[in-house]
Amino acid sequence: MKKYLHHHRKSTILNIVWLILNTLLNTITSVLFTFSTNAIFEKNLPKLFFWLGINLLTWLVVMTSEYFQDISQEKLIQNMSIDLKKDISTQISQSDINQFHQKNIGQYISHYVNDAEIIENNSFHNFFGLVSDFSTVIFAAIALAMYHYLLLITALVLAVVMLTLPKKFRKKLSLATDELSKANGVFSNQITNILNGFNVFFNANKLRVLPSRTDIAARSYATSKVDYTRIEDQVDTGINLISLICQMLVDVVTSVLAIMGRIPLGAISSTGSIAASIFNSLKHLSKEQVQIKATDPLIDGFQPEGMSDQHQTTLNFAHQITARDLGYQIDGKPIISGLNFTIKKNEKAAIIGHSGSGKSTLLKILNGQLRGYQGSIKIDNFELRDLSSSQISQISHYVDQDNYLFNDSVVNNVTIWADHPNMTSVNHSLSLAGVDFVSSAEMLISENGRNFSGGQQQRLGLARSFFAPKAIACLDEVTSALDVKTAQAIDRRLLLDDNLTLLEVTHHLDPELQDLYSKIISLDD
Repeated sequence: MKKYLHHHRKSTILNIVWLILNTLLNTITSVLFTFSTNAIFEKNLPKLFFWLGINLLTWLVVMTSEYFQDISQEKLIQNMSIDLKKDISTQISQSDINQFHQKNIGQYISHYVNDAEIIENNSFHNFFGLVSDFSTVIFAAIALAMYHYLLLITALVLAVVMLTLPKKFRKKLSLATDELSKANGVFSNQITNILNGFNVFFNANKLRVLPSRTDIAARSYATSKVDYTRIEDQVDTGINLISLICQMLVDVVTSVLAIMGRIPLGAISSTGSIAASIFNSLKHLSKEQVQIKATDPLIDGFQPEGMSDQHQTTLNFAHQITARDLGYQIDGKPIISGLNFTIKKNEKAAIIGHSGSGKSTLLKILNGQLRGYQGSIKIDNFELRDLSSSQISQISHYVDQDNYLFNDSVVNNVTIWADHPNMTSVNHSLSLAGVDFVSSAEMLISENGRNFSGGQQQRLGLARSFFAPKAIACLDEVTSALDVKTAQAIDRRLLLDDNLTLLEVTHHLDPELQDLYSKIISLDD
């Protein structure tokens, strides 16, 4: 949390000072009750109304100040929350494709929504609550000392008790917070999985299954929430009990001192209020400390790596891709075995074979998405498994037959949000990919391209590779949903590109284009 406070240090300092001033004013309002209560005992009506007026005016100042401070504080907390979400995004962006897919989308969404909310409430908000409560304790203790030193000593001893005993709850609440975070991720994943299958339910005439599946997920998540609430309430109950006992002890000391004539009778109303503010603040302070400590591991888990891929060696493809005794297994079953080939720079290779022969697997290996292969694959003199995903993506572009399209403009989908993209290049890329079905580059694409057919989605995916060409293009049946004429035209453009090394998976090798391939790698042999 220190990182986020420091990043907004001016606003943080402003709000801390502001909170301290507010707590000072609140303490003053409690002290003022002494004068109005004394006026009652003295039966002095003018004096009573005078001090009540002063007290009312002070409260108006306090409420106005707290209103504007609360807004300022929330703006600061939201800016800190934005920074946290940036860190989550940065950490994700530092993952390679295999690391990313170790979690599912529902779990990542849970980080942005549920975990960020836990951190915002239990860490960011509690920090400022800690400042306010600590200030209240200090000013209230000073106020008690002004009445009698025994009240201060009593408050200090009990304060130590209030701050020490709740530490026993810290580990328990920390574990509960971690379990709730995991439950959030599981629930988000289950709901995402169910809703993504809406079409499946609909086409099978089993939409009635959807509520039952979500009910199962909701009940499991509800159990986790109840477990967390049980532990949280156990912590609250323990702290509340300690606070109640402490307040009663201060009241006893105050009453004894008043009976002995050591403090004015009017002080009873004030010291009771001041003592209550001390132990209520200590109660909150104890819980805030526990929750902040419990949330620290969650925050630490979202911190990006110190070094990013941008510091790695830039990779250039100069000569050839070489495979020697290449093999790959899934669950112990060989998918590819003993494969040998060499693809020189700017050659065009077709990867063919029957369904399930491992064509897509081979292409993903060549693109660095699958690392656990046997044998050797080298790009020039570099072993592929030793290169980072970032290095491979510098020279290789992978296009799947199912391209994800963002709910944004055509130009942003093609350029991936390039700064000030050259529109001539954008339109040229669209033309090369046969995209003749959009009214303009600013046209909005629905979520995952729902307003386009499968073939149109494929062409938009290809337009990305044309806009930002790389030395190697790995294409996995990217024209499978296109009509023959359009597919031939796009394939011909790729095959006649003298500056492109093409690795293309295809189920059906077009006889008219076969001679344009430099090499055919068959997995049926």
